[in-house]
Amino acid sequence: ANAAAPSGQQGACGAYASSQVMTIKGNNNVPYQVVKILPAHLTDPAIASRPPDQKDNTMTTSTACAFDKMHNAAKAAGVNIKISSGFRTVARQQYFRTIGLC
Repeated sequence: ANAAAPSGQQGACGAYASSQVMTIKGNNNVPYQVVKILPAHLTDPAIASRPPDQKDNTMTTSTACAFDKMHNAAKAAGVNIKISSGFRTVARQQYFRTIGLC
């Protein structure tokens, strides 16, 4: 139920404007519109190519817009910010709790 499916839409804004928007269902089957986090914005760029049900490598479109603005402001101030983990459904968070990773 947490698998991502292409929604056919394009992007959010800024660096994410051309990103494909996917729908992830979770949290009481509510659909969330997400984009893959750009490899350059990840602390571990290798996770960018993994499916979203294997790695938390997406963020909601509104978060992508906000992060892009924040990233650009930080960069202008000489600070490089990165994302370690992205969007995660409650079910996936509970999985990590069950196996003792949080």
